[in-house]
Amino acid sequence: MKRSVALFALLLAACSFIDKHDPTSGWSAEKLYREAKEALDSGQYDLAIKRYETLEA
Repeated sequence: MKRSVALFALLLAACSFIDKHDPTSGWSAEKLYREAKEALDSGQYDLAIKRYETLEA
């Protein structure tokens, strides 16, 4: 049981090291807003939400 818990903790910690590339890193606020608006206007609501959330952060 202890080994299972230790293995689970190790695997969980390993997940945090996965490099998640953010294509919006380095974008200006204006570009983020423009991309979010275009996504919203074209009906890509999930993408628009992601862009607006990035803009708020």
